[in-house]
Amino acid sequence: MSVNFAITNWSAFFRLIMFSNRTKALNTTGWLLHLAGAAVITVFLAASYFGLSTSFAWKMSGQIERITELEKYLNRAPGIRSKHATLQQALARIKQRVQEIDQRIPDDAREAEFLGQMSEAARQTGLAIRDYRRGQNTETTSHFQLEIRILGEGSYSSICRFLERIHELPRAVAIDKMRISTEKENNVYPVDMTFLLHYHVAEKNTAEKETING
Repeated sequence: MSVNFAITNWSAFFRLIMFSNRTKALNTTGWLLHLAGAAVITVFLAASYFGLSTSFAWKMSGQIERITELEKYLNRAPGIRSKHATLQQALARIKQRVQEIDQRIPDDAREAEFLGQMSEAARQTGLAIRDYRRGQNTETTSHFQLEIRILGEGSYSSICRFLERIHELPRAVAIDKMRISTEKENNVYPVDMTFLLHYHVAEKNTAEKETING
């Protein structure tokens, strides 16, 4: 009987030890799993924080660059406004000049009128007109131009004064070509000049207006 009791006690003691070992193993495994989970969560949080920080830093960098560009633009703004105002003033002067020239372009050639004005200018300045030749009549996009060729002679100063008088005429006249001969006699130079008489055509303008008004 005592032998059976001893065996029973040893068996119970052995099972107790085995249970205790399994419990310790389970506890150790649980702690290991807990630590592994905590490590995974820590890594995930660190990665998330790093990703968010990187994204935020990138966005902030872009915003800072944008702010820098805007500041540069604002710093240049006074100069840009000043340049814009200068260009506007220059454009206004050009438009005014074009309008003034357009007002000096008659509705027809008025060739005889120009011949009279030219003859008077030559008489006043001492230029002798030897020949008058009518040239080509050309149409441009906005008006017509008639070539008038003049052959004459005079002193250098008389030629300059004559050209100045032509420039002062009420109508728009352009000098297309001019040649002064180097051969002179008593300070008189032969001169060959070609003028362009600019003019509109009243009939054409009227037809265009009627077409537009339809």
